[in-house]
Amino acid sequence: MKTPSAGALGLLIGAGLSSAAWLAAYRNVEPCKASLEVANAGYQTERERPAVRAETLLASEESPAPSEHAQAGEPRHSQPETLPECAAKLSLAQRAADDCTRELRRQSADREFEQGKPMSFPPSLDDKFKQEALVRAISAAFKDAGVKGDVQVTDCAEYPCIACGNLGDDAPQADVNALIGDARKVAGTRSMAMYRDVAKTGNVFTYRVEGTSLERTLFCQAFYPKPADKTLDAEIKKRVGYRIEQLKESLQ
Repeated sequence: MKTPSAGALGLLIGAGLSSAAWLAAYRNVEPCKASLEVANAGYQTERERPAVRAETLLASEESPAPSEHAQAGEPRHSQPETLPECAAKLSLAQRAADDCTRELRRQSADREFEQGKPMSFPPSLDDKFKQEALVRAISAAFKDAGVKGDVQVTDCAEYPCIACGNLGDDAPQADVNALIGDARKVAGTRSMAMYRDVAKTGNVFTYRVEGTSLERTLFCQAFYPKPADKTLDAEIKKRVGYRIEQLKESLQ
């Protein structure tokens, strides 16, 4: 018996069906398909020999021999007795597949609404928006501003690049308002001048340093060319916000 493709099986499992339930349904449908093929062949023969009936063809069809490679104890499935039974089972399987497809599309739309869509880097992107230049500029800006900190982590797996720098020292309780002021000092330095007229988005957050009772504050920022389309700009900001939240969760 042919087994369902990995794509088909993954589709149904992703929609909440167990692999055992799908395989059981699939094994019931396969004999139906085989019987219908036989019946169709019989119909072509009937055009030349009207006395031959599809029921006779089905009744005379021999059950396939069990595979030598079949697992021990695997149940054998007999052929359906009638064409209507075959058609009903095939229709049921098709409806189940359609329901799975609709559910996967709904889940995909929900994820896109909450997380935004991953974006590829434009082919002609200016070097200043790439990881190396961004890290160099922010590191220099910390020194220019006289603010203690440096770039701690970057996320350039998708567009636009995000760079996060730690602000100040780890402390039992971070003074977030004061640290936001430090972040503004860093952003206002000469080293960051080339990013003044571009689109930007970001966030400041604190997290507990693993194995200690201290908090660390990160200032995360993404820079990118201003899109002409305001809708695209909103989509980029949504996606960057989601990526920063994921980064925050990974650090906690």
